[in-house]
Amino acid sequence: MIDDGVLRHPANSKAWKDFNLEHMSFAMDGSNVRLGIAIDGFNLFGNMSNSYSMWPVFIVLYNLPLWKCMKDPFFIMSLLIPRPKASGNDIDVYLQPLINELKELWDVGVNTYDAAARQNFCLRAVVLWTINDFPTYGNLSSWSTKGKLACPSCNKDTSNKRLKHGNKTVYMRHRRNDMHMIDVDVNVEDQNEFIDNFVDDDSDADDTHFNDDKNEEDHILSNYENDTDEDYISSD
Repeated sequence: MIDDGVLRHPANSKAWKDFNLEHMSFAMDGSNVRLGIAIDGFNLFGNMSNSYSMWPVFIVLYNLPLWKCMKDPFFIMSLLIPRPKASGNDIDVYLQPLINELKELWDVGVNTYDAAARQNFCLRAVVLWTINDFPTYGNLSSWSTKGKLACPSCNKDTSNKRLKHGNKTVYMRHRRNDMHMIDVDVNVEDQNEFIDNFVDDDSDADDTHFNDDKNEEDHILSNYENDTDEDYISSD
């Protein structure tokens, strides 16, 4: 595998390399399998007024070359969960048999026949990651993806504010538009203080009162976006 800093195959990823360092005995055996689990739901009939949903659970085999491992003929559909509505946290009930088999593949392995060598060997497997959207991540991990601690990476350091009039939690320091300021000398503390002032300020010059979430959010964002990058650049 070529290691030139370009992500051509999941084997080039940092997660794959870190796993190899921590579990060297597993990594040295080329017969061991690395897996990913992809889960998502869709409306079976394509009619949004119908709440019936279908949740396929696919297993992706990463031991194959790049031009095969991400092609659907090589996916394994391990589960197909039909529900009148989204499974939510109940998806654990359906996944339990699959999880038990995956744990057995990791802890013990299974006796498998090698057709090329014409002999049996112990096959082991590991799930490197799951592929899903953010709400499904919450169902799989039991992490609440709403409220003050919605970000699983930031945890207790999640930057959140509660809109006084909208009664809604917003995450003002996590906006994608902030990324354009990375290349300049930004005083992050000044930037955060600027954002906090618009959320915390209870008084307005024109004594504006917000009747819904959208008006309050638009007020905050319009003031934030109308400022220039120079307002955030440190004067030091």
